[in-house]
Amino acid sequence: MKKFVSVLLFLTLLLSTGFAQETDLNQPLPVDEKVRIGKLENGFTYYIRQNNKPENRIEMRLAVNAGSLQETDEQQGLAHLLEHMAFNGTKHFEKNDIIEYLQSIGVRFGPDLNAYTFFDETVYMLTIPSDSAELVDKGFLIMEDWAFNQTLDGNEIDKERGVVIEEWRLGQGPMQRLRDKTLPVLFHESRYAERLPIGKKEVIENFDHQVLRDFYNDWYRPNLMALVVVGDIDPDEAEDKIKKHFSQQKNPENEKERVDYAIPNHDETLVVVATDKEAPYTFVQLVYKMDRSGNETGADYIQSMKESCLTGMLNRRLQELTENANPPFVGAGFYFSEMYSRTKSALQGYALVGEDGIELGLRTLLEENNRIAKHGFTQGELERYKLDYLKRMEQAFNERDKTESEALVEEYKRNFFTNEAIPGIEFEYNFVKKHLANITIEDINALAAGVISEKNRVIMVSGPEKENITSLDKTAILAVAEAADNAELKPYEDQLASAQLLDNLPVAGTIVKETKIESIDAVELTLSNGVTVLLKPTSFKNDEIKVTGFAWGGASVADDSDHFSSMHADGIVSESGLGNFSKSDLTKLLAGKTAYAATSIGTYSQSISANCRPADLETMMQLMYLNFTNPRVDEESFQAYINKNRSLYKNLAQEPTQYFYDKFNRIRAQNHPRGNYLPKDEDWDKVDFQRSLDFYRNLYSNAGDFTFVFVGAFEVNNIKPAIAQYLGALPSTDKSLTYNDLNIRPPKGHLVENVYKGTDPKSLAILSFHKEMAYNDKDAFLLNQLATLLNRKYYEILREEMSGVYGVRTSASLNKVPYEYASMNILIPCSPDNVDSLVAAAIGQIKLIQMEGVEQKDVEKSREIYKREKEKKLETNGYWLGALKNCYVYERDFETVSSFRAMDDITSEEIQRVANEYISVDDYLQVVLYPEKNEP
Repeated sequence: MKKFVSVLLFLTLLLSTGFAQETDLNQPLPVDEKVRIGKLENGFTYYIRQNNKPENRIEMRLAVNAGSLQETDEQQGLAHLLEHMAFNGTKHFEKNDIIEYLQSIGVRFGPDLNAYTFFDETVYMLTIPSDSAELVDKGFLIMEDWAFNQTLDGNEIDKERGVVIEEWRLGQGPMQRLRDKTLPVLFHESRYAERLPIGKKEVIENFDHQVLRDFYNDWYRPNLMALVVVGDIDPDEAEDKIKKHFSQQKNPENEKERVDYAIPNHDETLVVVATDKEAPYTFVQLVYKMDRSGNETGADYIQSMKESCLTGMLNRRLQELTENANPPFVGAGFYFSEMYSRTKSALQGYALVGEDGIELGLRTLLEENNRIAKHGFTQGELERYKLDYLKRMEQAFNERDKTESEALVEEYKRNFFTNEAIPGIEFEYNFVKKHLANITIEDINALAAGVISEKNRVIMVSGPEKENITSLDKTAILAVAEAADNAELKPYEDQLASAQLLDNLPVAGTIVKETKIESIDAVELTLSNGVTVLLKPTSFKNDEIKVTGFAWGGASVADDSDHFSSMHADGIVSESGLGNFSKSDLTKLLAGKTAYAATSIGTYSQSISANCRPADLETMMQLMYLNFTNPRVDEESFQAYINKNRSLYKNLAQEPTQYFYDKFNRIRAQNHPRGNYLPKDEDWDKVDFQRSLDFYRNLYSNAGDFTFVFVGAFEVNNIKPAIAQYLGALPSTDKSLTYNDLNIRPPKGHLVENVYKGTDPKSLAILSFHKEMAYNDKDAFLLNQLATLLNRKYYEILREEMSGVYGVRTSASLNKVPYEYASMNILIPCSPDNVDSLVAAAIGQIKLIQMEGVEQKDVEKSREIYKREKEKKLETNGYWLGALKNCYVYERDFETVSSFRAMDDITSEEIQRVANEYISVDDYLQVVLYPEKNEP
């Protein structure tokens, strides 16, 4: 606490001296002195910043200022395909050798190695270890190769066509068809509607190789590129390497002009109603388009602060409306965004509604905007939001020396693309403290009046192909808008008076036992009510404490007749609030604080998750106490929860993938009545409010069953009084709960089931393996490694060799609850024509490992990836929280959390043994989704 006060004192002195020199709000904000920005003679830009969070890592981004908008008609989709080709051969790395090399040094494809293509930009992402000069050199070489030395071999191009088409296939479905109907209206006669980054299937299948090479030669040029390097590296060293790798390249003699394509204005309100028979949800969207302002000056920054205040306060009003017994929408919100364009931004609003709630949802969104325009916000709303805004900035400031390199590299990338100011968190925090107080309600109302207009307005409705939606047209939608514009609206009533979470402190418990755990520098406490608390102080973040608490039982202890009530007990409590406060009241009450706590009930356990900054520890502990002892009893909130979920799930099974997963879950559980399936409309009538509340109270009535883990920025002796005061005061009984085995089991033997749903030419195959086996930590780890290794092999074979998938997801685990068993699932999205060959190839890889083990290079990759991944995890509170909890769940030694000894078990022989013992290729469930037209 003394440290926090000294920081504030320092800032007060700073504000009264150096920062008192007035900033010219119309001038560009200063550039953070910690980042080095340069430009080579050929126009290549670079950003460098030394940052040691995490240690021994460098984040690199190659930013190319070109995307799908730069494509010609015959190149549609090739900006994206070109991004794929960067991983398929360069001057210094043949074919897939880049991926092969990076995996050998512990870099994972996806989390550490990836790329994306958008309308205006293409970005290549690489995270590399920096504890070896050779690895760093190779990182810069890879970036150079991606920029200027892609080989674009014809055979590799042809193989990659299939991969991109599979990615295109993944995007097909009802949401894509609705998008294709709405985007031309939203983008209104602009190039954006014609240049979606995924491109056109017919172009991808048939383009000439030279057309792709032309795009590369035209747009991958030094004066359209930047390299961003942030991490554990000396800036002088990084600058020398950039000059070495990027200064020799030249721009084309007759370079193409890069155009920032505009989205035209329109005087009238544009309306589109789009339906699809497979659409799972009904949406209403409101878009107020405007010419994009800058984001470089102090005035621009203040404008963004006003926009945040406007949408933040409006969204809190919309949240309150969802708490009514018959809410106008399931959820709604407004936000300012760039609308995919560098020339246009927009105030965008949305509402997720029931299929019969379109008019009400739209009218409510419009009326709330009009209410602001007519009556404005209250002073209390603005002051509370300012507290939250300043809190977020204060947290960022407090964590300034612990900011992850990944966050910084993304900020500098945006500066290159859109000139977003990068003054640094110290400047931003002081700027906000100085100018936030001067923002008035009149400022926000003037902003709303300037943005909310019939000009440049777009209203979009999308949903299932049903009469109450298809009957709507532009005239009907505009009639709703006109009614909202003419409605008599009362001012908003801000009803929460000053209050506190607890009127009186509970009677504190005591700490009856304290055990030092040397291996992890932690302390375990036993409280007088039987509660166990593990305290693990860390220095990973300056302003973060994370908590988890858990106990066995969950929905499994409910009677069959209370199945539905027990499944939704936690959701009903979350919707209702705590103590005397509704959900929205709690938001108001906690303004300016970072404190959160919420419970969750699973099938076999119940838990609570919480977090706070150290200054708000007391508030978080009070929230945790109330979650156990005083869930709010509110019938209206219960009805709101039921009605919102009824609307949300009503049409979900119409979407083919959701329908398929539900069928898979039913087949795997052999239609057990207590399986976790998509709820039917009549299931919501089976949820009883009082039974849900009683069940919740029963689960949380005995805190003695709970184990809590605290991780973060605290000192043990300083936090112990709050532990005793609140966790020690929780109720406990002599009767202990445990989970019940509901006897939900998958079918035995090799079973193949086909599901037919949908019109798109896409399939999804799930191979599900299951075997009852005794649990042990070593094999649990190795089984997970087997799944990771299979993912890499499937990338090599099913994607790169067969061009049959965009990606395959394999997961495996060894479980103790509710009984001991091993499981592995393989998900293969693909063309219906390729299901059999891809499934055979997937099974073939398992058989090969069972017969021959794995190659030594794959063993070394697994070891290195595990090592590098764990090194990063060990610097995060989230990892420690989950790992320490699992020590209790799986009865592991605490020292395993930080130990690397498990790497020694990754051998070809051990992987082969686990594959044979836990996976049977003659005993698995195969369920495949096919389009309806394939049904025999």
